[in-house]
Amino acid sequence: MRNYTILLLLGILTLPALGAPKRTGLHLKKTSSVGSSHTITDANGCTWMIQSRYGTIYGANNVYQNALRMTVGGSNFYMSRSSGYRNSAGDEIEVGPWNRNGVNISRRLKIFKKEGVCRSLDIFENPGSSTINLPVQIRTQFPYGSGTYTSNAGKNSFGSKDWALWNRSPQGNTPATLHIPHGPKSKFRVSVSHNNNYLTYSYTVKIPAKSTVIIAHFEAQNHSTAKIKTLMKGFQASRYFADLEPKVQRMIVNFDTSGNMINIDLERSTRSDLVRLISGSPIYGTIENKEITIETLVGKNTLPAKQLLGLKAKPKKHGEFLIVLADGQILSGTMPKQTLNVRIPNIGTQTIPFTDVKEAAFQITADRPKEIRFQEPFFMMRSGDRLIFQPDSVKLTLQTPNGPIQLKSDVLRQIRMDNSGQAMHKVIFTNGSVLGGMIEPMEFVANLKLKEKQPINRNELLMIDYSHKQATPPNLGSVTTTSGDRLLGKLLDKTITLKSKYGKVKITRDHIRQIVQIKGRDDWVRVILWNGSILDGEIPAETLAFQIIPGPTVAIAPGQILSLVQPKALPPAAVRKDVDALVAQLASESYQDRKAAQKKLIDMGAEIVPFLKKHQANKDPEVQQRLTEILEKIGGDDNAAGNNNNNNNNNMPPPNLLIGGGWGGGIINGPQVQVLAR
Repeated sequence: MRNYTILLLLGILTLPALGAPKRTGLHLKKTSSVGSSHTITDANGCTWMIQSRYGTIYGANNVYQNALRMTVGGSNFYMSRSSGYRNSAGDEIEVGPWNRNGVNISRRLKIFKKEGVCRSLDIFENPGSSTINLPVQIRTQFPYGSGTYTSNAGKNSFGSKDWALWNRSPQGNTPATLHIPHGPKSKFRVSVSHNNNYLTYSYTVKIPAKSTVIIAHFEAQNHSTAKIKTLMKGFQASRYFADLEPKVQRMIVNFDTSGNMINIDLERSTRSDLVRLISGSPIYGTIENKEITIETLVGKNTLPAKQLLGLKAKPKKHGEFLIVLADGQILSGTMPKQTLNVRIPNIGTQTIPFTDVKEAAFQITADRPKEIRFQEPFFMMRSGDRLIFQPDSVKLTLQTPNGPIQLKSDVLRQIRMDNSGQAMHKVIFTNGSVLGGMIEPMEFVANLKLKEKQPINRNELLMIDYSHKQATPPNLGSVTTTSGDRLLGKLLDKTITLKSKYGKVKITRDHIRQIVQIKGRDDWVRVILWNGSILDGEIPAETLAFQIIPGPTVAIAPGQILSLVQPKALPPAAVRKDVDALVAQLASESYQDRKAAQKKLIDMGAEIVPFLKKHQANKDPEVQQRLTEILEKIGGDDNAAGNNNNNNNNNMPPPNLLIGGGWGGGIINGPQVQVLAR
């Protein structure tokens, strides 16, 4: 008999979504071997070279030198010959098994290309009859001069409650890196130490008899230190375990794989229904119940059996079940004074009390498909219920530090009630923005698919999913805040007043490339202008207005801004006018005038490249030729600061580009700062 497993992952908290990966078991299928090394390039342009004999990695520009090198009881994890093999997608390698003290040890290394994240799974399998304790050390080597490491708490030491470290790019094109040895809520903690250019994890793993234990670690590299910090702040390990079968996830001891999801494994067959008893015994046949009544948090529901895929008893909660509906909903509750009637071929009907049932699963048919495509808005309840609702029936407000925001369902992807104490909720918008605050009211009324006007208590919710796909419009500005918010959209204030030690100035919004917080100086920011000029000071306004596109307008206190980026900063109108005039002069009858205009345009630097590009359609052959020469001279698109279309560009210009001196000196002209390149 051929069996299938339906897995419903409930409440997986993902930003951005990874899709629906094909799930794998404990080991990869040995379909394609690899040589001594296998190189993968992620979407950020960083390389990951996996050494198959050691199960270690090298990174871009050698930022990782023999990273995640494992020793067990003082012996190096090492295969005498190349034993690595990869999955069909080519993004995961497995090495092993290697035996140490009777334990078979394998390592899986997967590169999540889009995020630039490496996941390692160290698999310890104990086939023996007694428990084995193994001392393990994981060491990563970095280039000399890689600098100090900073914990997730912002300290230069790794405390007992810390769970991640990062270090900025040490030199040249060497990326910044992120290291996550265990989960924030995990009871299994890894001892972390770092000195010089080594980062070391130490722990003792306990493998019970005839059991398997998995230790997971995460690494990430990116040429942007800001992106590494953003990745750390929003890191959700569960999204990087979604490709693993639930039984494999439960073997991972240093990350909490149960807090963000509820797993329902239904054994379903193409030939018959299945009932599995508490004792573990299976019964194959036909479930004859026409309907099942369940007492749920939305009241008593009598469900036609044809609408069900199956049900499963809740672990450690005798008499409580999770029922899976064919439309993807999940109901939890009890079924008092009912029996399950199963007809066994050639034997007859067995009447079984629900208290004796561990699982019941209906046969796979056209009406009860193997897989469910679930695309409707739903509530994910802490009880395990997944309830479809009508979004327009729910009226919610997000209370933020700077005032309330009315939430409209058409621009929302998810609302995550991350903390059981309800200290903070997170709203994820369709463009990828994340905004924290407190959802109100405490109790609201929603129209459910199962019942209209159902009261929902905020504390009973794990997540609200609006089932909208993420779609980020191009060329949006971005804001990251001290509270972990990340918003994509547009700064609405047309001018910003900056109070520096040289006095107050007004800066036109469109001339600003970036605003960043100055570390160690309360409420001071650094304003980086279109050509790299810098102004330091305080923004005296109580708040700045930033609109999420599409979405609401958010008030942000200047002191809360870590970074504000505008992808298309513009030079002042006078500079643009000068460029147009000088381009026109390239067609002058006077050779000296043409030569002088070309020199002046070259002297203005790469920031004018976008404006020169607009003139490339000029029909005058000499103008075209001189424009080509100018663009080649000033670097074309490659170095054009004003041609930055990256929403996440947090690159800082050299600190010597200061207003009032050197290249790019500033000229204060009336109510705004007008910076003219010299």
